[in-house]
Amino acid sequence: MDLNGILLVCESGNRRIVYIDHKKVLKIDVAKSTKQTLCELAAMLIINEPGKIKLKTLIENNHSKIELERLPKNPTNLIRPFDIGVDNFQPTKVVKVNEDLLFVADLNTKSILQVTVGRKMDNHGYELYGNSLCLIDIPDMSGCFGLTYRMNCLYVADHVAGILRIDLNAKVSTVILKSNTEHCSQPHGIAIVGNDLIFSDVTLRKNFRIKEYEEAKFENQVDIAVFAGTGAEGNEDGLSHECQFSQPSGVCSEGNTLFVVDSGSKNVRIITLLSALNKYLTQLNKLYTSFSVHCEILGSGHSDDIKRSITELKDIEMF
Repeated sequence: MDLNGILLVCESGNRRIVYIDHKKVLKIDVAKSTKQTLCELAAMLIINEPGKIKLKTLIENNHSKIELERLPKNPTNLIRPFDIGVDNFQPTKVVKVNEDLLFVADLNTKSILQVTVGRKMDNHGYELYGNSLCLIDIPDMSGCFGLTYRMNCLYVADHVAGILRIDLNAKVSTVILKSNTEHCSQPHGIAIVGNDLIFSDVTLRKNFRIKEYEEAKFENQVDIAVFAGTGAEGNEDGLSHECQFSQPSGVCSEGNTLFVVDSGSKNVRIITLLSALNKYLTQLNKLYTSFSVHCEILGSGHSDDIKRSITELKDIEMF
């Protein structure tokens, strides 16, 4: 999961969450920092009354202190533990609400933890830490590897508990689909694409779509359909009703595009709508016909009408 340039990863086997500052957003460049940041650094380095020191001198003092005490200027480990104040937990999935608020699925306590994110300074920059509290218990939690957020609700995909919706205001969990059923055998990943809730099923080797998921309940008829995959084991690209997966597991979305981790074939697959491509090709055809490009191929399709060409060019400009 990306937290504004910082990657957070659940290491379930090591019972911890780690983070990687791959864009160096936590690093402090002493020469380019604001005076407020330099004062924080100076206080950490035990430089007296940094607020009364001029900016240029403060920069020099910070540099000198770091050199004098031979402090490392860069973090010694690229992968650093994200301490959330819980001694014994087994995180399986983390999801971001904003840069200050996360939710974590904890298999050890069979619960969802709410984590507020903070930063503290050290000699080379900032370190992340978190404060956590138990949001809600999920007694049937067995393998929660899917967690997504929308409109003050969490959506959970668990191997045993099924597909759940958690209302964060009421702190109430509602079962949308139970596992070991016709369209939900062993749900793994979960994401929101457009107006649909998408989840992967590692046993059925398909990705499913739930419509009107914000009000869906297991007791009622849930509007569910196959989103992609035939169910046959394979590694074939193609249209959604023709493609094959070996073991679709993790999923995430970016706009209307879904990314699927196929653990069986060890690759990442992309599922996207064809409508955008169709619109692009339509506009490209208008451009060609307006200027009589490839008229030998297009035949009578090319335009000799200047007014029509101008109209179509305006459509292209709007596109």
